[in-house]
Amino acid sequence: MIVGLFLFLESILVIIYNFHGDHDRATIAFAATVVGSAFALYTYLQGIEDRRTQKAHRFMERWTTPDMLEIRSVLIDVLEDRIDPASLTRTDINKKEARLSIVSALNFFEEVSIAILEGAANEDRLRDFFSAIAVQSFAKLEDWIKMERKIDNEPTYYIKFEMVTSRWKK
Repeated sequence: MIVGLFLFLESILVIIYNFHGDHDRATIAFAATVVGSAFALYTYLQGIEDRRTQKAHRFMERWTTPDMLEIRSVLIDVLEDRIDPASLTRTDINKKEARLSIVSALNFFEEVSIAILEGAANEDRLRDFFSAIAVQSFAKLEDWIKMERKIDNEPTYYIKFEMVTSRWKK
């Protein structure tokens, strides 16, 4: 659509250029340059948006791969109250796998959140796909995250994830 419009405008300007005298040709050439520059800028910005959309789709694909099945399964167990996040302590060897799955899920959501906040991924697409599970996950795991922050004296654990989910709740 845009390419057709660009070609149409440039064709019109070439025709006008050929039928006008030398006095108007500089102005017409300038107009053609402006139209060409606008098209180049549009193409550049569209390329950036396409890369942001591709990045968002890669996150969605990663989340739904069979490799993430165990992580998603444990997270669903937490969300549906079959696993209490408070029981996922560092010292309970019996819950080590569940704890690792929750940490992996939170790390994934943190990575997605960083990409969103840096403008590297399309937030609208990611919000459409992840908002329900991300917002519920943060709400359910917030106390556990705060406990982890306190234990390690690291107040920034999953802070980007927190920022994104607080935006998405609105």
